[in-house]
Amino acid sequence: MKDIIIYGAGGFGREVNVLIKQINSVKEAYNVLGFVDDNPEILNKNVNGLKVLGGIEYLLTFDKPVVVAVAIITKSKETIVNRLLQNKNLIFTNLIHPQIYWDDTNVIGSGNILCHGMNITCNVVIGDFNLFNGKVGLGHDVNIGSYNLFGPNSFIAGEVTIANNNTFSMNSSVIQQKKIGSYNVINLNSVVIRNIKDNGTYFGVPALKQKF
Repeated sequence: MKDIIIYGAGGFGREVNVLIKQINSVKEAYNVLGFVDDNPEILNKNVNGLKVLGGIEYLLTFDKPVVVAVAIITKSKETIVNRLLQNKNLIFTNLIHPQIYWDDTNVIGSGNILCHGMNITCNVVIGDFNLFNGKVGLGHDVNIGSYNLFGPNSFIAGEVTIANNNTFSMNSSVIQQKKIGSYNVINLNSVVIRNIKDNGTYFGVPALKQKF
């Protein structure tokens, strides 16, 4: 078994702890040492039976190999990960629910989290540190960058290309062959039917860019 620490003791971090239990129920793979969280109010407290060991400095100075699951949902996630990458003892593996079928035509990077009920078909490319919530669907030939968040029941149709740092809210979808830039938010129940550039918030059917 490999030792693992969950970065983030919030709601999604607790869900990742459940995901690890689900993985271990099929094959004992991970020994969870606890959470790391930057909220000083929960330092040394127990969250769902696991101790909050410290903040980011705890990981930056960790002196032996350990797997880290980055379970935070924040705009600063990429910056945080870049800091963590400075410590070569930290290992960023993919956590994939054991009931997800993984075709050998698919390619995946590191640090991704794939939750229960996700459906991935074939020839899909996934970068690094993406979070896929329950029942996300990816069609054939989808190409996804890094640091994206996919909410429950979101669906990406075939041959869609997605860059980095996007948020796809619950029940959102993108029709086939569209291109999505970076730093966009696709809101609840929205359907993207056109290409999207960068730094936009979209809502509706079809999804339209919102002006604030």
